[in-house]
Amino acid sequence: MKMSRHVKAVCATAAVATLVLAGCGKKEDDAETSAIASTITLSGTLKLGSTSLVDSPYQLASSTAPASGDIVFCVTFAEVPEAGKGTVGSDGKFSLTMPGGKPMGCFLNSSSGSTKATFIFADSGSSAMGSSTSSSVALGKDIDLGSISMSSDGKISIPYASISGATASELTGSSNLGIDLDQVHGNSYAMSCVTTGDAVSDARCKSDMSDSTVFFRVLKGSKGGVDVRGLGAWASKEAFTACGSIDMTDAEKAKIDGVTFTQGSTGSAYSSSSSCRLRGQETTRNKDNLQDYYMLSAIKPDGMGGFSAKTNGEHKISATCTLYDETSIVFTGSADAMYGAFIMGAFLSSGCSASDAQNNSAYQASFNVKFTKK
Repeated sequence: MKMSRHVKAVCATAAVATLVLAGCGKKEDDAETSAIASTITLSGTLKLGSTSLVDSPYQLASSTAPASGDIVFCVTFAEVPEAGKGTVGSDGKFSLTMPGGKPMGCFLNSSSGSTKATFIFADSGSSAMGSSTSSSVALGKDIDLGSISMSSDGKISIPYASISGATASELTGSSNLGIDLDQVHGNSYAMSCVTTGDAVSDARCKSDMSDSTVFFRVLKGSKGGVDVRGLGAWASKEAFTACGSIDMTDAEKAKIDGVTFTQGSTGSAYSSSSSCRLRGQETTRNKDNLQDYYMLSAIKPDGMGGFSAKTNGEHKISATCTLYDETSIVFTGSADAMYGAFIMGAFLSSGCSASDAQNNSAYQASFNVKFTKK
């Protein structure tokens, strides 16, 4: 799962949150699925011509603000993706039709197809890691999002309260996890790009996903009697072994408050062997700086059999310039054949020079990848 240099380092310091995986393996009955409409209409009104400032180290150029003629593009996460598009009118209104009950991601694209913003579904409630957010949602009936705006860091945040009563998990009463994580743990997967029909997304997948395998580790634990899960991704089993066969150091584990781990290995340090490769010229040995350790993230079930993982990183380009990246992956399918919807963004801090920007361009992109167990 080798990504472009913008998104290779995707590991937060406190990586595992208290996320409940309730009802794992539960099968939905006919009464539950009948509550889901076969198709749903998603609509709303975008504020045009401006972005709202947020407390963020990076800001997008004003030229990326929503405009009449932009496209709201949504796509389901499956082997055969289903997509819907709605053109933003001069009044900011848009509407599109999507299949009901299927996890999907939505984006604001320019009329030329480049991604301006990602729709993020945010919960104002708190957990061990603060508020819960996801770039995926499964809707079971029509919903009008009302008046929404794009923030200056390229997000369109939708409070869960705005879609209350319309999500598939609420309508079915199910929070099942269809992917058996025990069958994912300790296994290698071959990766291949899934053609979505969106030219920009498909091209991005081919350019960013340059390696063909990934090795997954699943961490398990509990906090206050609540199950927690985390997902680690390495370049290969050999890379995991070369770095000492540990998921995190004892010091990194100590930063995760209150979690008692029942699955996952720790050690005093990662291996100093040259085969445990570091990024760039840095010498610090931590999970953020291991070249072949792609991700360690909390996982969040979506209520329709899948789950999401979200990570971020920051990389010093110069004394005044920092590159920030974010990667969100929504997994669906089964342990033998998972589908991952990647939503990525890379942003430069305001102190970056023209040469910094030329060599480390900011962007947002999305694409789908199939993971087949080897």
